[in-house]
Amino acid sequence: MAYKILVCDSMAYYRMIACDALKDSEYCVIGEANNGREAVEFYTKNRPDLVLLGITMPEMDGITALKKILEIDKTAVVVMHAALGQQAQADKCIKLGAKSAVFKPYFPKRLLETLKKALS
Repeated sequence: MAYKILVCDSMAYYRMIACDALKDSEYCVIGEANNGREAVEFYTKNRPDLVLLGITMPEMDGITALKKILEIDKTAVVVMHAALGQQAQADKCIKLGAKSAVFKPYFPKRLLETLKKALS
């Protein structure tokens, strides 16, 4: 069974890197979003198994989107997609209910390991 993934990041480059890393794996990217508002809307309609969620984004940041997704579904599996300098924000997200964080730039193997751990 392939896990359904939503990839959300304001930078198309990092969405592409994540999607490429997930290709030919047990994960199926069913959607992409470039801000938190789009991620919340997509989650509400499609209920993916996991959300890979950026932190700094226009319209709605990842911290706010995380809170809204968890209000919709307290069992939602969210992994934060963070820049290296965002350790404090990533830690805050984990305290709020995110399962983990992966820091950009990363190797595909690291992303896959992080997602597997979050879903276990």
